[in-house]
Amino acid sequence: MTFLADAKDHGAKFMQDSFVDRVLIEKGKAVGVIGTQNGRKFTIRASKVVVSRSGLKNKNIGQHLHLHPVSYVFGEFDQRVDCYQGSIMTALTTVAENTDGNGYGSKIEVPSHHPGLNAVFVKWENAAAYKGAMLNLNHIVPLIVLSRDRDGGSVVNGADGLPRINYTVSKHDTLSLEEGIARSLSILVAAGAKKVWTCQRFIPEFTVSSDLGVEDPEFKKYLKAVVRESIKPGSATIGSAHQMGSCRMGNNPKTSAVKPTGETWEVKGLYVADASVFPTASGVNPMLTTYSIAHSIAQFIKKADNSSKL
Repeated sequence: MTFLADAKDHGAKFMQDSFVDRVLIEKGKAVGVIGTQNGRKFTIRASKVVVSRSGLKNKNIGQHLHLHPVSYVFGEFDQRVDCYQGSIMTALTTVAENTDGNGYGSKIEVPSHHPGLNAVFVKWENAAAYKGAMLNLNHIVPLIVLSRDRDGGSVVNGADGLPRINYTVSKHDTLSLEEGIARSLSILVAAGAKKVWTCQRFIPEFTVSSDLGVEDPEFKKYLKAVVRESIKPGSATIGSAHQMGSCRMGNNPKTSAVKPTGETWEVKGLYVADASVFPTASGVNPMLTTYSIAHSIAQFIKKADNSSKL
């Protein structure tokens, strides 16, 4: 929020509940936008335009969409944990980050897990089980398995002008999730959980009934069942909070949507400055990378136009 305050102090203005419908292009240069705010049309003229939707024809626009597919694994402990207290994303492990040997795998992270998230990711078996999972929230430790997806999807404009997403987790990226889920279950059992479970609809919870921990033959059988069931559409809950790559940056218009400066190949003065310019999915949460890229592109805009107020 402090960046918004800085922008305001330097003369920036903000419009809420607004959508950019079309970029105004004159003689091959972006000169403004036409948009809608609460049902009313508006036009803004500008010397530089920074957008995430533009109507350009470069075939790479909308392709290479990466989402960091995420699954949850849960452990129930005797002691109270209060997983919604304290800082978010306080710890992670890289134990599953390189499943394929080429830098693609999963990060296992400890999130701040509030009741709303629990309600979404606890799988439905029956009313009593669901109620129990909600009532036991204070004793639950959640781990998220955040995969770095190699194989992307796409986003296109629908007939109504709204985006339509086409994305299926590939076999390669499914293996990353499987490895991360299995590792997460082992971490929770080693930490002393009395029960563990996944977001897979047809895999029951596992109750720890011996002191053998991860060496328990029954637990090893459970891990094999989890991996065998895998992550299938309609049978496992998958989430995403990171959208990247659909206007990826590069040095060739045949393989990218924007230049290294963030400017589109087709139109001068039209820039993209968010996570959609990522050439590939990042290996970690993309917030700081997105900030850095936006700052870098802002410097390129300033360099290209000395009159810029950025």
